[in-house]
Amino acid sequence: MGQNYQDIWKQYVPSEVNESIQKNSEMWKQEGDTWEATFDEAKKLHEKAVAGDEKAVKEVFKLLKDIKQKAPSDHLIEAYYGSVVALLGRDAADTKDRFRLVRKGMKILDDVVKKEPEHSEIRMLRGYVSYNIPEMYFQRTSTAVEDFEYLINQYESNPEVFSQDMYWQLLYDLGIAYKRTEKQDQAQQVFTKLSNLNPNEEIRTLLSHEGIDDSPAKEVDSTPTFESNEEPEELIEFPQTKREKSRRRSRRSR
Repeated sequence: MGQNYQDIWKQYVPSEVNESIQKNSEMWKQEGDTWEATFDEAKKLHEKAVAGDEKAVKEVFKLLKDIKQKAPSDHLIEAYYGSVVALLGRDAADTKDRFRLVRKGMKILDDVVKKEPEHSEIRMLRGYVSYNIPEMYFQRTSTAVEDFEYLINQYESNPEVFSQDMYWQLLYDLGIAYKRTEKQDQAQQVFTKLSNLNPNEEIRTLLSHEGIDDSPAKEVDSTPTFESNEEPEELIEFPQTKREKSRRRSRRSR
């Protein structure tokens, strides 16, 4: 990915709050606060967890378990819970636990998407978890592509669904996914389409690394067909900062 995973969550602008949140919020007031405020706190911790903060992973897991009891029918809460379970797998020391927890988290996300397939934030969560787990072990790149395609189409139909920066990021990440899986033609189509949109400077810089310059590109006749991809990777690992990766290597070498 071009940007840190943490930045993607910060850029994302959710659509309307789930109806179940609105319906249940008045039922769970405690000392002038609601579980919804706790959920907001959990989302912030989720950002830190995604960035590699193992302490935040454990904290947000406990918060979401409590929130789930108060709003058991809320699909968005369940989706965040699934994402955090996958993050627990990322951080697990035992390989068997890594596989078990990542698969458990993905199953939760799959079940939630089946219940509410048109919820953009839920699709965003599943898409990026799928995108960042090794294809060799989990074969979920096709899920990421499916979710990215859905989100891209949603934005093109309704630009209010999330930010323009997020739209550009989704296109770029889709192109990178194609490139990594040796789908060069599809990657080039996506990069060219993105270049034609005159994205922000950061995305333009990333595109330049892919051989796409700032000059006007030829128009693309249609949106490319998105297909499943596969990519072997060495470790079950989510994107992390360089500092976090260095710390992990040091710890494992002891």
